[in-house]
Amino acid sequence: MSDQIVLTYTKNKEIKINKEVVSPEVFPQRIREILKGNTNKMIFFTAEREVVYDDAMKFLDLARSSGAQNIGILVDDVR
Repeated sequence: MSDQIVLTYTKNKEIKINKEVVSPEVFPQRIREILKGNTNKMIFFTAEREVVYDDAMKFLDLARSSGAQNIGILVDDVR
């Protein structure tokens, strides 16, 4: 298993941790489990182009409140 953690937020409000789809209710607990003992671990965030900015920010706030301290944003500029 890769040590890299990528959170993805889709236009349909689907949450993925790497490629695993996670419900919004389970997401905080999964992040805490992943970060257990290593809250400084870098987590990457990406979203589909169609995601509303406000929704993306709310998702990032949820990730932070669940224990993610270091979040990098991945941008795919390919059209």
